[in-house]
Amino acid sequence: MPESNIELAGNKNIKTSKVEKSVDTPADFTSPEELYNDLIEKVKMYHPSSDLSDIERAYKVAKKAHEGQFRKSGEPYIIHPLCVAIILAELELDKESIIAGLLHDVVEDTVMTSEDVAKEFGDEVALLVDGVTKLTQL
Repeated sequence: MPESNIELAGNKNIKTSKVEKSVDTPADFTSPEELYNDLIEKVKMYHPSSDLSDIERAYKVAKKAHEGQFRKSGEPYIIHPLCVAIILAELELDKESIIAGLLHDVVEDTVMTSEDVAKEFGDEVALLVDGVTKLTQL
């Protein structure tokens, strides 16, 4: 299986396995970049002066972690975490919740661990991600 690396704080790299599947993404799918821009615009509406660099970093980590993964529809997998984060932004939740929305599947579906999330984004985000991951085990 092809692999790629995710760069985390402290120059730590983790390898991700790509799904070996060729998918032709239909032209009518909204691109991850468009969804990310929508997310940022929504957050800016209720946090106009907020530093959004952590959200951007979470998006980049999630996008890299889910690289090569696709939904059954053929969409790149990153579309799902972006849509979750947009819903959280529409609810005007805090930055940590939005970051957790972006990262909510990385522990379950990639080689990233809860410890990686905590080191990179803090204990609160890791706790939120861990809580969502455990919901699937109920």
